Amino acid sequence: MTEKFKLIEHARHSISGANTGIGKETALDLAKKGARVILLCRSVEKAKKAAEDIKKQIKEAQLTIHQLDLASLKSVRNCAQTLIDTEDRIDILVNNAGKWCHR
Repeated sequence: MTEKFKLIEHARHSISGANTGIGKETALDLAKKGARVILLCRSVEKAKKAAEDIKKQIKEAQLTIHQLDLASLKSVRNCAQTLIDTEDRIDILVNNAGKWCHR
């Protein structure tokens, strides 16, 4: 295993919008490399489905799910506090999700 993958393997990755698209594919790729992945999603049910899909491909995937709705500052604060309470560190944050405001 290359030195680069050893760093990924022992890191904790937090990915917003991890239940579909690029976020889900990023979570899948990191899980393949042995990373511990925290799925941050607006819908916990959709996040659970994404985690099931990933675990079908990578049985030993280390996945955690937390609810995060970036359109709600209360949700952001609650998620941040949950992460502070449950994780001793987050090494990499993948800011994949966002809020679209059309005027």
